[in-house]
Formats: sequence, structure tokens, C-alpha cells
Amino acid sequence: MDVKSYLNFRMRSVGYKGPEIFDDKISKSILKYSYGLTRRINLIADKILLTAFNEKRHNFTKKDVKLAALDYDFSTVKPSLFKPFAIGAPIFVSAIAILSFMNLDNTASQPLNQLAPHTPLTHSLSVTKSTSTALIEE
Repeated sequence: MDVKSYLNFRMRSVGYKGPEIFDDKISKSILKYSYGLTRRINLIADKILLTAFNEKRHNFTKKDVKLAALDYDFSTVKPSLFKPFAIGAPIFVSAIAILSFMNLDNTASQPLNQLAPHTPLTHSLSVTKSTSTALIEE
């Protein structure tokens, strides 16, 4: 993500008309502490803008970025740990679905006697003549 362009665009979209206030050095520092997440980029930028305003400054330092990130305590959760699962899980589920569908398709073309082997009955029903006639008469 090009943080510098993004932040300067955001400044222009709210009406700022001065020179670009986010340079490459600050943008890289914001990217480092935000892990590239837009929400975190916005929070850090907001915090350093407020800090500079309170101190009546028109420039930012890496220290400002670091203090803003530490204030939000972004160091406890690194989103990059969740990316493999977020990408891998849908692929895994899709692969299972495709394989299941392919397996069903293959079994549909086989005759039924090949799908389940015939097993003879191990017991037989013994019906006596008296029982069968009693059932018919009812």
C-alpha cells in the first residue's frame, strides 16, 4: 500500500490545500507500525495530526508516529499471523467441495452392483405354513 499517496489524498479530500505533509520517511514509519491496515493507518495519522496541532508544529517525526502507535498498543496483535488462515481456509474448503463433487460424479457412472458388494443374508426367515396362512386370512 502506498501510504504517502493515501494519506495526502485523504488530506486533500477534506479540504487541505497546502503542501504534502506526509513524506516518505513518515509514511514508511506509519506503514511499519500499522502493519498496512487502513484502520490503523488512519488512527496513527489522526493521532500525529492532533499532536502536531497541540504543539503548534507543521511537521512530524518518526518519534510522533512511534508514540501514536504505542498509545494504541498495536504491538500486541500482528494481523500477518492471521493471513495464512484467512487465505488457506477458503481454498481448503473449495478443494474439498470440488473433490467431493468429482467423487460423486465418478460413482454415478458405475453400476449399482459395483458400488456396494453384495453380501448374502446370514440368517433366513423361517415362516411356517400355519403362520403364513394366518397372515393371509387377516
